[in-house]
Amino acid sequence: MEFISDGALAIEVWGHRCAGNGSSIWEVDSLHAKTRTLHDRWNEVTRRIEMWISILELNELGEYAAVELHQAKDVNTGGIFQLRQEEDLNCVRERWSDALIKRREYLDEQIKKVSNKTEKTEDDVEREAQLVEQWVGLTEERNAVLVPAPGSGIPGAPADWIPPPGMETHIPVLFLDLNADDLSANEQLVGPHASGVNSILPKEHGSQFFYLPIIKHSDDEVSATASWDSSVHDSVHLNRVTPQNERIYLIVKTTVQLSHPAAMELVLRK
Repeated sequence: MEFISDGALAIEVWGHRCAGNGSSIWEVDSLHAKTRTLHDRWNEVTRRIEMWISILELNELGEYAAVELHQAKDVNTGGIFQLRQEEDLNCVRERWSDALIKRREYLDEQIKKVSNKTEKTEDDVEREAQLVEQWVGLTEERNAVLVPAPGSGIPGAPADWIPPPGMETHIPVLFLDLNADDLSANEQLVGPHASGVNSILPKEHGSQFFYLPIIKHSDDEVSATASWDSSVHDSVHLNRVTPQNERIYLIVKTTVQLSHPAAMELVLRK
């Protein structure tokens, strides 16, 4: 009493979004409300990384300058870039679906217990209605997992934005699979076990990759410049002028070392 007479007492209320009599407060916009809730929950555990690549050539002044990136309507890349990683998205969906199945089994068990009672109190009737509402909500959430709405923020949702020049429309998903308690990794996610190692691109055929020596780091941003000589690939397509009706696809793989939320490596591709 002495504390609250002079100060402020913070009170947090925890519960379910329900009117209290078993009826849902979501009416016409219930689907949108649930989608927003899922979007908020995913925002808490999602971080976004943008990866930009440019190719530098010697100009007339003898200085290295970025080659102009031309947009093309007939390709789905940010120019002549292809980026599409879907292995981790399938892993996220499988883990999410497994969690929903366990939750549904629990709700089935609880609903059966309440419905089998010969005499139900008002609390039993209210609890049964809430359990059924949660069961229906699981079905809607499962649909959101498999067929997320465009721009909903749920992993796998179709792109619903206009990217800046040079950026792909598609946003890939890398699933880190960290422990919920301490955000540590279940195993050492480095080297051949780094996240994204197997997220190959459609035109990535397992041909040899070449390590590029890094010759310059930037102090004010996370960027680096590497030296590249196209002749090391020993490819006839790179040793001649490319015809107008042909394209050459180059894949750049970058390993990023993270210290938070866990010590691990990410492999990004463009």
